[in-house]
Amino acid sequence: MPFPSFPSLPTADAFCILLAGGQGTRLHELTLSECKPAMPFAGGKLVDFTIANAMRSGLPQLLVATQYQPAGLTRHLQIEWLHQFPNGIETRDGYGLRPEGYRGTADAVRANLAEIAASCAEEILVLSADHVCQMDYRAMLESHRASGATIPDGLVIGADPDEDQRWFRVTRDGTVLVTAAMLDRYREERPRLHLVPPLPFLSTHSS
Repeated sequence: MPFPSFPSLPTADAFCILLAGGQGTRLHELTLSECKPAMPFAGGKLVDFTIANAMRSGLPQLLVATQYQPAGLTRHLQIEWLHQFPNGIETRDGYGLRPEGYRGTADAVRANLAEIAASCAEEILVLSADHVCQMDYRAMLESHRASGATIPDGLVIGADPDEDQRWFRVTRDGTVLVTAAMLDRYREERPRLHLVPPLPFLSTHSS
């Protein structure tokens, strides 16, 4: 499938964090020895979709937050993808930073604030390592800059409107309102974690 391109848009220059520490407990025994992003899929690894999007969007670097069974994923990144990013790929393992590791996805971003600040980037692009999609993040960056919003959230509208409305609705100005059903779902699946955006999102960083 051809990757959608936006040749008129500038190269993305946001600081990019890839959240890749998940076990994928719903995959059961498939992730006993590998993290979810390193699972084989469509001739590669699950993580390849997001990294290909980042590369084709012109992102110069990746900071990859790993945690559960990171060895296979780290090796894959070094062999297959390191040469595609001019400023490199840095892996930051949660257990390597502190004994208890990252306490969720939002905490993985918070634990790397020093790296974000050192980059001097004005925008932070936070990506999930298990999304199967094709996307040019430059379009999202341009929309973000034009909107003046602080934190826009990437959202995929499904084919079934009734199913979508169980979880969220989008207002005319683009605001995403999460339903009580979505909150209950997250509390059931992640009872010890705070609710965080489940899809790619951007934040305007201020020092």
